[in-house]
Amino acid sequence: MFIDTNYGGGPVGNNNQIKFRGGGSNSNGGCGVRGAQRLDNNGASFDAFETNGNTSHGMLVKSEGWSVSPSCISEGNGGYGYQLGEDADAAYNVNSLIDGPRIESNVAGGVRGSAKSQSTRVRIRAGGQAYSAAVGATDTVDYLASGLHRFGSNDGNTFVQVSCNTVSAYLGAASRTGGDVNLYLQAAGTGVYVRSVNHFIPDTGCIVVPEIAAAAALLPPGGFQTLFIDTADHKLKRKDSGGTVTIIA
Repeated sequence: MFIDTNYGGGPVGNNNQIKFRGGGSNSNGGCGVRGAQRLDNNGASFDAFETNGNTSHGMLVKSEGWSVSPSCISEGNGGYGYQLGEDADAAYNVNSLIDGPRIESNVAGGVRGSAKSQSTRVRIRAGGQAYSAAVGATDTVDYLASGLHRFGSNDGNTFVQVSCNTVSAYLGAASRTGGDVNLYLQAAGTGVYVRSVNHFIPDTGCIVVPEIAAAAALLPPGGFQTLFIDTADHKLKRKDSGGTVTIIA
């Protein structure tokens, strides 16, 4: 099924706020549902709608403000269950909602945010296939069963991830290109802890860090200092932006 306002150069129509209640588009030689990126092709909504067993994606979301309800299902497709735009699109696909439909057994994966997917909210239900993204996507993702929330950055290259359970909450950042990411935290009050792989602040008032060689200490930007304990003499030192190392204690 192709949703377009000017298919084949015919009379220009208006598909804004088109609604699909029940039914489906299954077992097609392509996408189950495919949208065109045009004016007046926005706000399509799907409720209790199936897109199963298609050779490509279950649904290729285009344009703005599409909505897929929890009663929908996309299963057994050759591509993704839901593909949010395409990397080569001329314009961005924005502000849609994939609101926890059943997403199962799709060959490529569950939901894919393309480089032209902006500010779409994706909710993954328990047992559902995961979300993945190209560099450039800025979608927000909630994994409903695990308390995991992922927010894309405004440049689409990094994302911030928050997860929580009944006793702990975790915050992290990562890059889709594999580069370094700076994560800045500002907090007040008691019970604030920062942890990474090799250094942490436990609930004892102590800071525990590994020793490193001076040459391996990060070179900070201007106006900042890097603090570290030198493996050579076990002393606390600082390195400035020019690379000068000074003993503190």
